[in-house]
Amino acid sequence: MVSMKESLVRVHAGAFNAHDSALLGNTLLPSAPCWRDGECLGEGAAGLRRAFEAEHNAGEVVGQVIQVDGEPMVLEWGGPEGRREPLGVLRLQSQGDRVSEVRIDHDAALVRRLLDRAAR
Repeated sequence: MVSMKESLVRVHAGAFNAHDSALLGNTLLPSAPCWRDGECLGEGAAGLRRAFEAEHNAGEVVGQVIQVDGEPMVLEWGGPEGRREPLGVLRLQSQGDRVSEVRIDHDAALVRRLLDRAAR
């Protein structure tokens, strides 16, 4: 059975790949902070829009849902198809069916550790 959080993560991955932050506006609490590499880009739908824009302005990226120790998250891949490299991770905190925090991190060591743990 798919958990509520996994459902939210899957919706975010689809919207991320479609460059459609507006689709997610109703999933976020208005006060949900959106973090990118330790910097808060704002709260709620406006913060998420800024985070998505920053991600997609950095180059072509696609998201893939992975599970790490039972926690669903979106792994970001960048580069040309067939030679994509893991670039970042998008993680959500939730309260019921609403997102209470979004964190996007590009720390290469963290991304590699999460990817390695997901493979087990």
